[in-house]
Amino acid sequence: MGRVKIKSKVETVEHVDMEAIAAIDAEMGYTDSTVIILYKKQPYLDWTLSLADPMPKSTLAQLNKEPTTYLIPYSDDYAHPQKWVKRNWEKLFLEELHGWTTDPKEWPQNRTYKMFQEWFKVEWSTDTREVGKDFELSFDPEDP
Repeated sequence: MGRVKIKSKVETVEHVDMEAIAAIDAEMGYTDSTVIILYKKQPYLDWTLSLADPMPKSTLAQLNKEPTTYLIPYSDDYAHPQKWVKRNWEKLFLEELHGWTTDPKEWPQNRTYKMFQEWFKVEWSTDTREVGKDFELSFDPEDP
């Protein structure tokens, strides 16, 4: 696919070519995705340390050095990531527990959305770009 130049000033728009917009987005590395990022909080760490066979002692900083990320479909609705998390918190919780121990008997019982919020900090980004090993700029720095 060749480079597409975009003019910053638009006189009139009679027809929006969605395929052309998708091609430009693809050229620039944009995806139709949002990234959900889960950071562990103190209750999660306390739980890991309470297990019968705990992993080596960790700190929150160590646990959150590489937070878990989830790629979800993009939406124009600004509240979409929050809504998605609220609909899927149980699955996210189970994934995080399973990531530490695969024995469900060691998982906390009676999990709630409130508990999920106490155990995890949730962040997201809708500005998601996918690049391959041959990363190229989405613009020509010589032609601003």
